[in-house]
Amino acid sequence: MTKPIEFYFDFASPYGFLAAMQIDALPRPITWRPFLLGAVYKTFGQSPLDHPLKRDNVIRVDAPRMGRRIGRDLGWSAGADLRSAAVGSRAGGPH
Repeated sequence: MTKPIEFYFDFASPYGFLAAMQIDALPRPITWRPFLLGAVYKTFGQSPLDHPLKRDNVIRVDAPRMGRRIGRDLGWSAGADLRSAAVGSRAGGPH
């Protein structure tokens, strides 16, 4: 039997979402492993997108460009909080 791919993902990450949209195309079984990337960064006193220009570039330019490459239109709701630690804390996850 083929060993499954362990796919660790965080849907608050646009890149995690894009990877998840393609993972089932692989010819091996997938074991889905959700986690909160923001909580990992918070544990170590860091943030993946501390600088506003970097965050804006990822959310408004790079992630949508990557989405178009695989036929997915990424759009964000105005005022959406895309930080996984914030989402996890509201959902009772790590804070």
